[in-house]
Amino acid sequence: MSQTRTISALLAEYLMKKNREKWSTRQWRQRAFAQLIAAIGDIDCGSITICEIEDFESFLYGKDLSPNSIRSYLKAIGPVLKYGCRRGYRHGDPFVNFRLPRAVDGEIRIYSDDEIRQLLAAADRLWKAKILAALTAGLRRSEVLNLTISDIDFAAGRITVQPKKDTASTWRWTPKSYQRRIVPMTDDLNRVLSAILIDDVPPGQPYLLLSEERYWYLQHRGSGMTDRQKLCPDENFSPAFRRLRQTAVLQSGTFHDLRRTCLTKWSYALPAHELKKLAGHASIETTMRYYLGVGSDVLDRAKHATNLSAYKAVGATGLEPATS
Repeated sequence: MSQTRTISALLAEYLMKKNREKWSTRQWRQRAFAQLIAAIGDIDCGSITICEIEDFESFLYGKDLSPNSIRSYLKAIGPVLKYGCRRGYRHGDPFVNFRLPRAVDGEIRIYSDDEIRQLLAAADRLWKAKILAALTAGLRRSEVLNLTISDIDFAAGRITVQPKKDTASTWRWTPKSYQRRIVPMTDDLNRVLSAILIDDVPPGQPYLLLSEERYWYLQHRGSGMTDRQKLCPDENFSPAFRRLRQTAVLQSGTFHDLRRTCLTKWSYALPAHELKKLAGHASIETTMRYYLGVGSDVLDRAKHATNLSAYKAVGATGLEPATS
């Protein structure tokens, strides 16, 4: 190797070269490398072998992290080490013979029909639109907040999720997975968005689901907007949703669970490859693992399909009540 780089220097160079990487990805990558340096020191990146990766994994398990978190940390450092190979700072990929921890599927929270009615009843018009955009069009939070008038075809009932450029009235933003996609817009969402466009959005504001005050504030920041703000233009979004959920007397549930609920309901009617495209996922595995829950109606149908009434009729189960 003609050149050497410490781990921290390699990361700094990688982040400088990949300056268009999403803010959230950069933050997670930096966090992963802070843990890596804590585990093995800020050594020459060319010295990292599978042994150091195994030591890093053991260090993370020692912090009582979940297998999913450990897997994410390990995956975050891989691209940087491969970059180091391309630049001649190291040879070989230490992950070649390394097996990542298996991801553990967690419970997928989906809202019941009653919970949805309670949420909508507690929401004002702007929040109704945000909820319906996630619940019926499967939009992510950043997609909801970066939705512009030009993204919507009211006549056809469609929403286009697409990148935005830095202009006098918009800021640069790219959908997750970098995919442009078209999703359906229900009549209910169409009506709410139309009312907001007519009554609430001032002339010259392209963003439909940001308040006039918030858009004015961001516009006056101009080039001072951070990547985090571009990803989530409403920094009060999560606390406001929690307050709304409490008003609706719901004990749990996140805004992203509305998207999970949408994709789960779509899965009852659509094949997996079509669902993946509507969801904007890079892989079908993401769709299947993180977004398809089991609704109460599915559980009821499954329970009905395997009830023992037919067997009891012929006295075949041994579960019949005793007779005297």
